[in-house]
Parts: sequence; C-alpha cells; structure tokens
Amino acid sequence: MSEVPPYRPVPLEPLPFAPSEALRKSGEFLATMSRRRSTRDFSDDPVPLELIHDAIATATTAPSGANLQPWHFVIVSDPELKAQIRQGAEAEERAFYEKRGSTEWLAALAPLGTDWRKPFLEAAPYLIVVFEVHKGEGAPKPYYA
Repeated sequence: MSEVPPYRPVPLEPLPFAPSEALRKSGEFLATMSRRRSTRDFSDDPVPLELIHDAIATATTAPSGANLQPWHFVIVSDPELKAQIRQGAEAEERAFYEKRGSTEWLAALAPLGTDWRKPFLEAAPYLIVVFEVHKGEGAPKPYYA
C-alpha cells in the first residue's frame, strides 16, 4: 500500500490567459470530458505508479463542503489484499443483484451485462480505496460522505 500526501489548499489566482484562450481551453476540456465512460472492463496492463499518484492528487482538488476534504485515498497493490477486497465487494454486489436491487434498476443494468462478479478487482494493477475522514472530536462531520 502507498499513500498520497493530503491536499493543501492553494488560494485561487486569476487565470493567466486571455478570455479567448480560456474559451479554447474550456472547449478542449469539454471534448476530453465527453470521452469519459463508466468503465466495466479493466486491463491488467501495468500502470506507472506516478499516474496513480497524479490521479489521486487531482481527485484531492475536488471541492468539498466547507472545504473539509473528508477523504483519504489508499493505493492497494498487494494481491492478497485485492483478493479480500474483491470477496467483500462481490458479497455486497451479489446481495444487491439477488435481493436489494429494484426491478427498475436491474432492468437499467441488464443491457450493460453486469453482474455481481468483479474479477477486475484482482486483475487491476492498483485499486484506489477511498475512506471518509473524521477530523476529530469537535470538528464538523461531513454531511454527505
């Protein structure tokens, strides 16, 4: 397991480019984000750990209520631990598919061909586990975690 350092807030500075450049950049960002998909099939190809660190560093910049940043990310690469995570995830997913999922929700999932089996949790080189963080007694508790 490897941990990424906690996010440190940085004051927002004015954009360092003209409005026309901001418009061009926003269009590029929209094009990139429009390619996103909810992935259900994962490769077992190796991934540089630095890419995982960059992804987590980016995630830590997400806005949060009262800027509490109530999350902690842990990178899991240990095969034994990934197997345990898969076992727990599959138990929850199986209960959902067999007992808890509404007819409407299961119908919406049917065309995707998903089920409770999650072999990618062991095949993926890394898992990123997200934990809710409690800042301690007297600190505000996140209301949405």
